[in-house]
Amino acid sequence: MIDKEAGKVYFATDKGIVAYNSNVAPFGDVLEAVYAYPNPALKNH
Repeated sequence: MIDKEAGKVYFATDKGIVAYNSNVAPFGDVLEAVYAYPNPALKNH
């Protein structure tokens, strides 16, 4: 479940419920361009 007003995402597992709190800005249904920074992947791997 996603609580857009509080910025939380809830995951149900066999061990219980986990809540992930985020300060991500809301976005529309279509993403024209996405830029992820910092990128943890090394270029030579």
